[in-house]
Amino acid sequence: MDSPFVLLGIPTVVWLGCLVSCGWALKWSIAPKRWQKGVSVLLCLLVLLLSYCGLKLFTVSYSTTTGNSTWRIDSWWFFLGSLILGLLTLVMVGWRCFFPKIGSNR
Repeated sequence: MDSPFVLLGIPTVVWLGCLVSCGWALKWSIAPKRWQKGVSVLLCLLVLLLSYCGLKLFTVSYSTTTGNSTWRIDSWWFFLGSLILGLLTLVMVGWRCFFPKIGSNR
């Protein structure tokens, strides 16, 4: 399991899954069916859990020195972004579930 493709692939797949889950949560939060709103809340909570695990468990970092400059790549920033996106999505889903009439043109 020391292959660099596996070490970079696992956090990448988890991070992309977080982004797709946030998109589905936003899409389902405006759905008329009640079960879709519940699923969107569960997706937001899953994104928050995976992002937190990505910050703590799936961290992959790589650094190299070329000449006088040092390059460092760290997966921590990706999961911090998905954690913020998950929180914003949860706020939007909660807003649309509890205040559906405010802000709509219907």
